[in-house]
Amino acid sequence: MNQFSLDNIRSGEALSVLEDVFVPVYFAHRYQVEATTKLVGGLEYEFLTKDGNEEFKTVGAFQQVQALRSILKSIDPETLKIPQSVLKLFPPRAYGYSRTRESFQSETGVGFDPLNAAATSVGMTFDLLFHPERMNRITTANALVSNNFKEVKNINDFNDAPNVILTLGTLLNAVSDHIFRNDKNDDLYATAIIHRTQELFINHLMNLIISSQTNIDVKAAARNQLKKIEKDLSKRDLFENQLLMQINTFYKHPELFEVKKLPSIPDGSPIGCGYSFK
Repeated sequence: MNQFSLDNIRSGEALSVLEDVFVPVYFAHRYQVEATTKLVGGLEYEFLTKDGNEEFKTVGAFQQVQALRSILKSIDPETLKIPQSVLKLFPPRAYGYSRTRESFQSETGVGFDPLNAAATSVGMTFDLLFHPERMNRITTANALVSNNFKEVKNINDFNDAPNVILTLGTLLNAVSDHIFRNDKNDDLYATAIIHRTQELFINHLMNLIISSQTNIDVKAAARNQLKKIEKDLSKRDLFENQLLMQINTFYKHPELFEVKKLPSIPDGSPIGCGYSFK
């Protein structure tokens, strides 16, 4: 991102075009995130035949944790922040250059919305990570392991030992600790991204609780995590009180809960995003 400049468009083109050219640069990690997420609650298999000797198995716990650590890096504010030198290149959209399905969407009208861009990226990651089938696979796989396997409560304590499991509770705790631990930040831009990430995480927990696609163990783990967050938020400030109100409203009227609709990541692959028209 730091190398992005006016040289990424042709001479005479409107700067509104530059914003659209930046889309594949900002979301270049989307395919790596999708691939890495498949390791969490993943299965190693090939299409087997009767005479084949191949086996299928759950991805090892340590490999899942390594994948989770990489995924968490993708939602760090420092990863999602757009340099000020680049933000200065995106003026309000010019007349005749309306946003399309290949543009960043904005909650600020014609202005570029860096916070919505960050939320879109986090939303994509959470949609992949907290897919109901993935959550179900984790709880189901853990129910089928032998008694000599043990749960490791903290992902920082994981090693490549053969008889450990990654539980859904440990996974949710890891995500929660990551996004709530550094929410006091002197960087207002980073703080705003953290707030949106926290809200999205809470919304995904709520969705796991009420979803008709999640099994009862997933619902229990998500509800337990939400309770932990609720207890912690009761000690906090204005923004946290807003989150707490949303949690309490969910408890009182779960039938009214709807997942917040975020824009999908714009179409287009990162191929060619490095071209420069110097």
